Amino acid sequence: MISLTQFQMKAKNNSNEAYNIMERIAVPVEKPENFSPISEIFGRSHFFLVHNSTNNLDFFLRNPFAFELDSGGIETTKLMIENNIDIVLVKQIGVNSLRLLTSSSIFVYKCSCENANEAFHNFKDGKLSLINCTNKDF
Repeated sequence: MISLTQFQMKAKNNSNEAYNIMERIAVPVEKPENFSPISEIFGRSHFFLVHNSTNNLDFFLRNPFAFELDSGGIETTKLMIENNIDIVLVKQIGVNSLRLLTSSSIFVYKCSCENANEAFHNFKDGKLSLINCTNKDF
């Protein structure tokens, strides 16, 4: 088994290896459907499609914080942490959510895909970019 530190170095270089190691990958979606459009903003997503790469199963996670006025992004981030999400694929995310996710060892990748299924395939093929607080691409 690879240590988290070794994984962090490899994840920055090759997301395909990340796919083979990590278990739960979440994508914010508008509806609980595999080909649902990806939500534009992480914290305002109504659902997350979660793919478990270990057993190749998908499930939907409802986001009860989508309509929160001030803390929706942070509460959604806590939801990811509580559900043991390893990787999040997003179109857009707030800086506070990004900081909390990365400090919790959850990797965040920028995705411009139309739907969750396409996002999973692009991630597996290594076509997505890792977002961090220094590259300001969030």
